[in-house]
Amino acid sequence: MTPTETTRIKLRLLLNDKDKKSFTDDEIDMLLNEEDCVYCAASQGWILKATMYENSVGEITEYKTGEESYTSANIKDLVIVAHKNADRYKSMCVNQCGSIILGLDTEVSI
Repeated sequence: MTPTETTRIKLRLLLNDKDKKSFTDDEIDMLLNEEDCVYCAASQGWILKATMYENSVGEITEYKTGEESYTSANIKDLVIVAHKNADRYKSMCVNQCGSIILGLDTEVSI
């Protein structure tokens, strides 16, 4: 799909990237250009975010300052959430089509 200002904004919202810390404008445009709809682009974006999370292994997830303690999300949990978001947005694809003849999705077990 061709990137527009509206689709860029929507994709950033779907990727929880309003502050532009995860993806550059060029990366957002790449995701939109490679996919048929903004939801498929969001799915691919969340897969990329999962990879980013996996690459942050070794970062501090819990620390204490005096009597205060701070805990950030476990990296494994972030990856799981990112993959769930990818699956969710892929299922929302507006260009999925099933059978041309029946207009139905079919499942075949072999």
